[in-house]
Amino acid sequence: PPSPPPSIFALRYGTMGVAKGGFLESAFKVIMRRNSVYVGFVLTGALVGEKLVSGGFDALWERNNKGKLYSHLEPKWTAQLAAQED
Repeated sequence: PPSPPPSIFALRYGTMGVAKGGFLESAFKVIMRRNSVYVGFVLTGALVGEKLVSGGFDALWERNNKGKLYSHLEPKWTAQLAAQED
């Protein structure tokens, strides 16, 4: 017999395929299969997220303080000291 048509709810909210092995269910099964995999996933996500946030704020800080930081001024000072010594 033919399968029944999908319900209005399934069509409206896109729930078709979730219950029958959709992407989210597959990812859930892979990540949540064992506690060690889940803990590894969480720790890896935390480390990667920390690096991304830290790098973003460092870049923002460098951009907003361009020309004011020691790393920006050091080449000028070393050039001035070298010129004074000559």
